[in-house]
Amino acid sequence: MEDDHPPPAPPPPPPPPKTYKLTANSISYTKSTTTNPTPTLFFKSCTTTPPAYILQDISFTAYPSQILAIVGPSGAGKSTLLDILAARTTPSAGSLHLNSHPISPSSYRKLSAYVPQHDACLPLLTVSETFTFTAHLLLPTATKSQISAVVSALLRELRLGHLSNTWCAKGLSGGEMRRVSIGLSLLHDPGILILDEPTSGLDSGSAFNVMQTLKSIAVSRHRTVVLSIHQPSFKILSTIDKILLLSKGRVLHHGNLSSLQTHLSSNGFIVPPQLNALEFAMEMLDRIPECGKPINPHSPPSSPVHSSNDHAIEERSREKIRYKSSRLHEVLILSSRYWKIIYRTKQLLLTNTLEALVVGLVLGTIYINIGYGKQGIQKRLGLFAFTLTFLLSSTTETLPIFIKERPILLRETSSGVYRLSSYLIANTLVFLPYLLIISIIYSVSVYFLVGLCATWQTIGYFVLVIWVIVLMANSFVLFLSSVAPTYIAGTSLVNVLLAGFFLFSGYFIGKERLPKYWVFMHYLSMYKYALDAMLINEYSCLVTKCLVWHEESKSCMLTGHDVLRKRGLHEGQRWNNVYVLLGFFVLYRVLCLFALIRRISKSRKSARPLGLRTLDSRAMVHVAPNDRMHCKAIPRTSFVPLATVGFDISAIRAESKQSEPCPSATRNRTQSVKSITPSSPETTSPAHLPVNISSSITPKAYTSDLKDGSGFLEVASSGALYPKTPASRICSCEKDLNNKDQRIKTVDKLLLHHTKIIWTP
Repeated sequence: MEDDHPPPAPPPPPPPPKTYKLTANSISYTKSTTTNPTPTLFFKSCTTTPPAYILQDISFTAYPSQILAIVGPSGAGKSTLLDILAARTTPSAGSLHLNSHPISPSSYRKLSAYVPQHDACLPLLTVSETFTFTAHLLLPTATKSQISAVVSALLRELRLGHLSNTWCAKGLSGGEMRRVSIGLSLLHDPGILILDEPTSGLDSGSAFNVMQTLKSIAVSRHRTVVLSIHQPSFKILSTIDKILLLSKGRVLHHGNLSSLQTHLSSNGFIVPPQLNALEFAMEMLDRIPECGKPINPHSPPSSPVHSSNDHAIEERSREKIRYKSSRLHEVLILSSRYWKIIYRTKQLLLTNTLEALVVGLVLGTIYINIGYGKQGIQKRLGLFAFTLTFLLSSTTETLPIFIKERPILLRETSSGVYRLSSYLIANTLVFLPYLLIISIIYSVSVYFLVGLCATWQTIGYFVLVIWVIVLMANSFVLFLSSVAPTYIAGTSLVNVLLAGFFLFSGYFIGKERLPKYWVFMHYLSMYKYALDAMLINEYSCLVTKCLVWHEESKSCMLTGHDVLRKRGLHEGQRWNNVYVLLGFFVLYRVLCLFALIRRISKSRKSARPLGLRTLDSRAMVHVAPNDRMHCKAIPRTSFVPLATVGFDISAIRAESKQSEPCPSATRNRTQSVKSITPSSPETTSPAHLPVNISSSITPKAYTSDLKDGSGFLEVASSGALYPKTPASRICSCEKDLNNKDQRIKTVDKLLLHHTKIIWTP
């Protein structure tokens, strides 16, 4: 008789999904102030205007499984607030918290996804291929079958399954393209989804479909969704859980639609029956009083926020940004994707191939059997010069491709999908064989018809030089496409620079006849080294061959060595020119990398205010410049900056014993420092510090005029700013702070409740 075995234990329930509650506390953002310099005898005095607030004292909470819509007219500050929420811009004051913990921008970007207003998708890939390539980069350990399953499930969730084999360039409506952009942001499973006007430019049906998709994602995945919208219709309002109504950078209401109607009724407004509360509020923005405090729901959201996430946030905030794929894996996937795009660009392939073949044959028939003598020497020089002009100008056809691809590249790299360097390496690996084929076609079609030096060494060297030239030109165009704002500007840059390089190549005027102040351009010209390489290759095998004979004496007047010597060349420079051309090829790609990094940095740190960070990660400090700090005409000896310090002490506790009093402002009698007064009406004496610090978030701003000098600053628990020694290293007037990249030079240390604070770049 068989023993009865107990039934197997049921599998453990799946862990609860990670959820994130996003809280904004008194967020403010100011525009850079302007100055009107008035010249004097020795320096310029400055008059300033008060700072203009784009956002002022914005507070709200966004919960998991809910959609928070930021609503307001144009210019209300919606996009600026979204940039702050996406960690693309740092606020002038206030703070962001995730599950009640301060946000680290680097780790926060890994937990969130930002979907810009304008869609960007590679046009020569299908919807399924677009998702598959991105999934390979974000899920490097997954198998092909697993990635296929993930992509299929996501397409079904987005209601795009029937469009999986449709090219992104055609066949997709605006709403479907918007859902593709949303889906790409969901592949790394972000906890917070931030969207800039996802319904902009869509018809009512497409807009409602997009909002339904977002609502389904928020509920099924327990995700926090924050979006901006200009003026939602009644159908779209049914998909929105909470509204943040903005006007002129201030909060007029934070809550649901019914609470907005209550808010309007309490202020004496009657909503007409033909309008909903939000439509009526949008018409009465100037008359609705500002909301004093955000209306927070008393009941928890449908998907609770688990405390285990809090520890995860703290751990992730200490992590350095890591990409999910190795560099090798990124290069392989990006190379595969780029090969597919190049292969499908059949017009470009056909054009480049026919150009190389036809131009080579035409030149070969024009210079056929070129011969020697003075005419042969001149014809060779003309042939090589035209070859350079054709090769360098023909690569400009790729300029519009690079410029169109740039927004997608910046979006993917700024989102952490892959590294910029991996893209450039993959781009290089794809163009190496492609341009080698073009070089061989051109070289074979022109070389033997013209009758150039017929040795395998010179033929191979000629093909190599042609290959390096087109690679260098491709790298040059890639660099210009990274800095040019538009295709027209890029084309103008290419034409002007190539014309300048050709002018100083030595073909029209030799280096010895150039003015001294233009000689440097001769060495910067790409044409110079390519032309020298071709001449050395041709005449190095004609070193002893007599090219010009004296008619009467039948003596040799000119050999190949003499031709090279007249141009300041010799046979030993054969490889030096190739090395220089390869150096240009690498240089332009490195410059392209820096230009793209610069673009990404500007998109993340646009109008970033002057900031401080603390060695204690629980404290957050921000410093706003005074109106005169960007006035670079003020002499440093009389420069008087005004520092405004606001700090968040929500998670800091003082020691149980009595804190030491902060030093008095008159401690150093050699200083001339004005009295320091908190902006809040409640002033705490610097000699009596509180033992415990309240856990409530109470940002305050304090001001102090500081004389030029050098030393440290100290911040008392009351918030006042005390100089211990003169503070020359607080700032300098060397650059204009209207320049977004300007930073205050150095401040060594500050003390916030005995916590060291140092400047961040």
